[in-house]
Amino acid sequence: MKSCFVISPIGLLGRKSGSIADDVFDFIIKPAAEKAGYTQTRSDHDARPGTITEQMYDHILGDDLLMRSLTGHNPNVFYEVAVAESAGPAPHSADRQ
Repeated sequence: MKSCFVISPIGLLGRKSGSIADDVFDFIIKPAAEKAGYTQTRSDHDARPGTITEQMYDHILGDDLLMRSLTGHNPNVFYEVAVAESAGPAPHSADRQ
């Protein structure tokens, strides 16, 4: 199955601020990605050992698809989007050639 990394605010456990981003992920992004044949993950969903920053770079540079949710104008999300944009299109991206 193809992989999709979701750049999104993640909030803190037990805090209401993450609930909008969670709803966007759970009710919009996740069903759409699954329907298109992608497994999807967000930084806080990655169960591998390591730091979130390291895993974020791995996903941005290695996943088949990136989706972004700019909900809440989160600075961390803007940074991850900038990292993705500066990395350029994936070699197999036909839509950007």
